[in-house]
Formats: sequence, C-alpha cells, structure tokens
Amino acid sequence: MPKPILIIADDDAGIRKYIRNVAEELGFEVGEAASGVEYRELYGATDAQIIMLDITMPEEHGIELFDFIHDRHPKSKIVIITGRSEVYLDGAIRLGTEKGLNMVGGLNKPINLEKLERLLKEALPTQE
Repeated sequence: MPKPILIIADDDAGIRKYIRNVAEELGFEVGEAASGVEYRELYGATDAQIIMLDITMPEEHGIELFDFIHDRHPKSKIVIITGRSEVYLDGAIRLGTEKGLNMVGGLNKPINLEKLERLLKEALPTQE
C-alpha cells in the first residue's frame, strides 16, 4: 500500500520541518510549499490525503486556495494553521466548510504535538 500523502503550505520553514518530522514518523509522504502560489505549482495535481494550510502566507493566503482545493482535491482533509487568534482560526474553518471542503481541524502556532499527531492519525486511511 502506498504511503498517504500530506502537503504542508506554510511560509515558516521551521513549522514545515516540525510537521514533516512528525508526519514521516507516522508513515506519511510529505510535500512542502512556502506559499499558495508554490502549492499550486508543485502540488496542483497531487492526490493528498491531508493538506495543511497556513492562513497568512506571502503571495497567496491559505484561504485564497479554498476554491482551487475544492476543484482539484475535493476528498482531501484540510487542516488550517495560524499564529492568529482562535476566533480567526474558527472563522477560517467555518468558511472552508461553507465552501464544501473537508475541514478536519485547526492548529494554532506554536503547534501542540499531541493535537498534531491526533489530526494526522485521524487522516490516515483505514486498513481493511
């Protein structure tokens, strides 16, 4: 069985590395993008099980990717990442849900390891 794919779109290289390390330990193949534009260019055709989006990135924010993801990756599970308030995070999740995305949660920076691991484990394909 191929490894599940996780794509991280976040302009903070340290955050991407942190998530990558945890995800690879759980068996994910991980791709990274430092902006929304880079995400589109590198992973527009990738079938990811989970996509982690930072809300605030240069060039194109995570929220600006919602329609693109809805059209290209309708089955992907989406996790929002932000250094902003809980209210901002909840609003982004609600907006993604209204746009028909499979929103599975959010992570505030600094990212809590236990919450990250739980979200990633929930996104793993079930073994039959």
